Amino acid sequence: DVVFSITRHKVLVFSAKWLCFPIPVHQIPEAKWGDSGTALVNVCGIDKDDSIVAVIPRADFKDDDHLLFLTERGMAKASKVSDFKSSRSAGLVAIKLGERDQLSRVAESTLNGDCVLLTRLGQGIRFSLDQVSVQGRMARGVRAMKVADNDVVIDTLLLSEERLAEAPHIAVFTLSGMAKLNPIDDMARQNRGGKGVRMIVRRASRPHTCIAIGAATPKDRFVAIDSNGTRHAIDASRIPVTRRDGNAWTMAKLS
Repeated sequence: DVVFSITRHKVLVFSAKWLCFPIPVHQIPEAKWGDSGTALVNVCGIDKDDSIVAVIPRADFKDDDHLLFLTERGMAKASKVSDFKSSRSAGLVAIKLGERDQLSRVAESTLNGDCVLLTRLGQGIRFSLDQVSVQGRMARGVRAMKVADNDVVIDTLLLSEERLAEAPHIAVFTLSGMAKLNPIDDMARQNRGGKGVRMIVRRASRPHTCIAIGAATPKDRFVAIDSNGTRHAIDASRIPVTRRDGNAWTMAKLS
């Protein structure tokens, strides 16, 4: 991800192993555009074998602002942004994780509207955000989705009432550069904690590996970046509209 901030602010860096590192922006070494940058272990206390799942810039830490946490095994919780106001370089515990679980996504949220989860193997669930409890940093959260043992939550989509009104489709993207659209109305709200529904066709050979989900209007443009750093612009108007569990089409030619 690319985030924009200024030197007077902080960035909250969240790792897969449940830690949050509040880093003052002025402590991050400046580099030219295109340079590889500085290893994060030289800036904060993250382990070398840990990975980053989210970076969120903050100008302030208000009690009425919230962060939404989702784990690979389908747990969810919301916490106040003010819980992460700290100068500890060793990091803060962001969430309690169960066995074989890791943090998957962290996003700023008003806790209004809907949340859609997508798993790597193409399962998805849509539920209202008012079903997610606001809890402290040390809490584990609540079950958002039952995830199969061989699957993980790979992405999440937050849909405010305003976004629901303006974006009629959900876009699903795969690791091989394929994409599909389906009407949002085809994905009914459920109570959190269920197995969800298919978001893409189940193929016996060469099954799809999903990597991202988004809301789309015909005027939207998505940008996919491959492992070589090449950017691929994908206009939503070019992505075929199909049923919820339909197939995807190649939108980006990968080398």
